[in-house]
Amino acid sequence: MSITPTIQFVLNVLAGRPDVPQGVEWSRATETLHRHRLAGMAYALVGQDESVPADQRESWEGAFRKQAVVGQAILEAAKDALALLAEQGITGCLFKGAALVDEGLYRSAGERAFSDADVLVPPAHANQAVDTLLEHGYAAWDPSVQQTVGWADAANFVLKGDGGRVGGALDLHWRLDYGSLRYGRESDVLGSGDLVEPGRDRITPELHLCICLEHVLKHLRFRVHLPGLSDAIRLCGRVDDWEKVHAWFGESPWGRGCRGLLMNLHSVSGCLPEDQ
Repeated sequence: MSITPTIQFVLNVLAGRPDVPQGVEWSRATETLHRHRLAGMAYALVGQDESVPADQRESWEGAFRKQAVVGQAILEAAKDALALLAEQGITGCLFKGAALVDEGLYRSAGERAFSDADVLVPPAHANQAVDTLLEHGYAAWDPSVQQTVGWADAANFVLKGDGGRVGGALDLHWRLDYGSLRYGRESDVLGSGDLVEPGRDRITPELHLCICLEHVLKHLRFRVHLPGLSDAIRLCGRVDDWEKVHAWFGESPWGRGCRGLLMNLHSVSGCLPEDQ
């Protein structure tokens, strides 16, 4: 299948390349960007490029500005929740979209759209983390959340800090294994030195890449999660130990799918180093 200039432009946006091909069908490109929440990303890359029609750039700018306000509110509220957990001796960290904005892989929340913040805590602290959030006024989506901690992988809360202005959510995770679709690995991710960056409450780029790829594959059951593809492309530039990535693929039920997805991303973005 040949890649049209319109598709190539969307791929360039995903890869973070500010290149505008000749012959883009702008109405179709903009519709695709908005449908997949990539309009803010396009504006951050080529919002000042006069080869793009002004009305299209204005449309992207609206999405960028809205995402910046919403995303920043969610990010700040999530950090408040992490600080609250830390006061109770619970180590946690952000991961996926909000984390990648906070870590600087995107220039602002306007560039990477997200409607929730994913927080990871050790499995041993899952009950305490859920209880702490409930006791401090965070509303759980599931009223029976305290009874599901033993078998579920995560719990969803309304972000208290945004005051209901943006409808953001806090997704609290204590196990990670999207490949299983439901039940997660028992490993204590935050307690493992090879999965957490030394001296920081942040998972390594190697693990983060694998999580993002599995997350995209999980979403394929009902939609294509294009922002997740952009996350994976950008994380490739942060990976130092590709042996750990391939080892993780070997453990995941969807490891072959992750490898295939990564190779396809490389074919359109050149995201992998030459020896991979």
